[in-house]
Amino acid sequence: RQRVAALVEENSALDRELKEKSMVVETLRVKLDQVKQENEAQVAQLKQSLEDKSGQLERLAQVVQASDMSLLGGSGGSSDEGDGVGRTLLPVKAGKKPESVAGRVLSLYLNAAGRAHKGASDPRPEEGPISNDVASLKEEVFVLRDKLKRTESDRALMREQLLNLASPATTHADPLESLTPQQLVARVKALQTQVQAQDLVRADLVQSNSEALQRIREGFQQASQTARRDVSKQSDQDSAHLMKKYQESVKKYKREVASLRKRLAESHNVCDVLRTRLQELAEFLDTILNLDEQGLLDLSEIGASHLSTMRESLAQSRELSRSISQSLVTSMGSQDDQDTPHRHPSSAGGGFQPTPLFEADVSSCSSSFSYRATTPNEVIPSDREMFSSSGETTHDGASSGSPAAPQMEPPAPSDFPPPAVYESRLRELSQKISCQAEEMDKKSNALRTLRGELDQRTDQISQQSQVIEALRGEVDRLRCQ
Repeated sequence: RQRVAALVEENSALDRELKEKSMVVETLRVKLDQVKQENEAQVAQLKQSLEDKSGQLERLAQVVQASDMSLLGGSGGSSDEGDGVGRTLLPVKAGKKPESVAGRVLSLYLNAAGRAHKGASDPRPEEGPISNDVASLKEEVFVLRDKLKRTESDRALMREQLLNLASPATTHADPLESLTPQQLVARVKALQTQVQAQDLVRADLVQSNSEALQRIREGFQQASQTARRDVSKQSDQDSAHLMKKYQESVKKYKREVASLRKRLAESHNVCDVLRTRLQELAEFLDTILNLDEQGLLDLSEIGASHLSTMRESLAQSRELSRSISQSLVTSMGSQDDQDTPHRHPSSAGGGFQPTPLFEADVSSCSSSFSYRATTPNEVIPSDREMFSSSGETTHDGASSGSPAAPQMEPPAPSDFPPPAVYESRLRELSQKISCQAEEMDKKSNALRTLRGELDQRTDQISQQSQVIEALRGEVDRLRCQ
């Protein structure tokens, strides 16, 4: 296990070293490319300057040839002396041939010029400056060639170093021991350049991240503000709409409640009228029975059983009138406690004016009783005529100036409107009121739900604001690092 661990560590170390070597090779490749570009530029410049110098030499040769041709008319000389002059004008090193065509042409022209000037007593004044210019040009050409050779040797040396670094033989060796001081300096410069490039990249990344974060923050702030405005606007619109509907519903319910109270008061008044009518009928029936007992009216055709039934109906009618009176007094008292202006006075407290809604019911109730006379010529007046305010009929059955008492058929119990009708109407009104109350409760619950949603959205906005603050803190921390 220890050997395996050692091998693993050695392998990891070799991998790290290989990565370092790869980085160094990449750096040297970049440097080599830069040197190649610089050398190519220098070579191009040297070639251009060499071409310029060659052009200058050719122009000088043409000038010399033109000047010499004008002086070659009959003069001649030995080739040895001409060669000596040529050698003095264009010195050439031993064992080294001129490499340029322009140089060779120039040497030939100079030799010819030397042979032409052999026999002249005094030399021309232009020979010294021309030979000096040619010598300086040749020296400059040689300098440029040497510089080009040195550049090529430097390039070859750089290529060899790159091959040595990339070769596997030097992978396990120490890279610092095999490098010269110049290479170490170059490597340090390359590493510094790489560090500067990494710093620039890091600065660009930090700046781009900060700009992106700033854009995200601004976008989130704009979105949150827009959401807040939309939510507030929508909530205001919903609240205004709900408030308007609520006010309309309240007005509608108030009108319905007022109508129901009015109808309830009218029903109380109708009950009071029916109670009064029942009392009048009971008194009328009691008067008939008293007349029979006094012998003023013959009811022998009715029968004893029918008379006993009539007396029982009379007792029940009086009991019903008494209970209706008590219930009316109780209900009117509770209604006075709730709303005094909706009260309608009864017949006992003041004059009663029935509404058109119940006039048909009262008229039908009053016209449901029919009276039949014993003789065709005698007609029994109605109960309103008998019990008018003139006082013709009294409670004890005495009458003045009335004809003989006729025999009348008592009203049937089915002619009276049952109290269940009024109870059913009251029950329907109560159901309507309860339904309207339930609708109001539903609308109130809907308003509470909307308020809860608004609170939830407000909480979401606050949570998003907290997230933004946390992101700001993280950005500040990264900037500090």
